[in-house]
Amino acid sequence: PEKVKGGAFGLTEGLDKEVVGRHIRMRLNQVKTCYEQELQKNPNLFGKVTVQFTIGGTGEIAEAHIMDSTMGSEGVESCVIRRIKAWTFPKPKGEGQVLVTYPFVFANTNAGS
Repeated sequence: PEKVKGGAFGLTEGLDKEVVGRHIRMRLNQVKTCYEQELQKNPNLFGKVTVQFTIGGTGEIAEAHIMDSTMGSEGVESCVIRRIKAWTFPKPKGEGQVLVTYPFVFANTNAGS
């Protein structure tokens, strides 16, 4: 089975890291779907995609982009960004913005079998 997991991530002040992590983990299946779609074209696809996104004062995503990728799959990367842009989080304290840097690690545990 395919796997997607998050790694250690960073964020600026305004929201609790545990809350942000929980909200991302609840949506990992959306990100996994991006990976599964591209795996059908390339079963040896794997890597880490680090995304940077800004949670705006209302809790909606103000901006999101790929910061770094070892996967090199435009299909996975653009799909992940589209999914993230639709997410909402709790409103940051003081309704400021929160910058989040989050790595998604993708591995096909069926590859080569």
